Amino acid sequence: MYLVEKKKVQMTRKQALSIAIDHIRSSDVPNKEEIIAALELCSEELPMTHWSQAAIMDACQQFLIDNNTQTLTVTDFEKSRQLPSHTAIQRTYHMSAAEFRDRFFPQPPPTYKGKSSDEWTKLFIRSYRRLRPSSGDAYNALRATETPTWNTIAKWNNLSSWSDLLACCKLKPCKRIVRFKPIEATLATVSRASSTGTKSYQSAIRR
Repeated sequence: MYLVEKKKVQMTRKQALSIAIDHIRSSDVPNKEEIIAALELCSEELPMTHWSQAAIMDACQQFLIDNNTQTLTVTDFEKSRQLPSHTAIQRTYHMSAAEFRDRFFPQPPPTYKGKSSDEWTKLFIRSYRRLRPSSGDAYNALRATETPTWNTIAKWNNLSSWSDLLACCKLKPCKRIVRFKPIEATLATVSRASSTGTKSYQSAIRR
């Protein structure tokens, strides 16, 4: 007769977390309340069969810490097993991964070649007053190539339209300027056109 050794039952993760929470609660460790809250969140999410809003935020924060970065990319949600999928974000937050990233983990404004966003905004105001563009496209075409487009300036100021940017900077819209040629040049052009037309007409009659 052989004795069958009883299989050792391992402690579940939820049980381990519960014991750890009790030990921490009765101890005197720094940041005790924060530690307990984080462990209780882990306990509530086990088994990890779904992504709650709290779990998604926690995973994103941990991803930034683990990767020593300040920004999340849409590709991160596709490649990292540590982060929720696009589908999970859409189902939980009812928005795309890009919209989620822009709302909760926005990228910090870049320092565009050594200047802050505020400095570039002030430069935009000075450039606008000098160039007097009639539209955003006109400004982009007239601006110095080493300076940001109006779209970038607007984005740094959480704006999306040309008119909103002008209002934010307290700038008045510039009317489109129609430049006329001098009257002498215009008359000369008409004269040449008339002369050419007359010669063509006479040539046609001879034929």
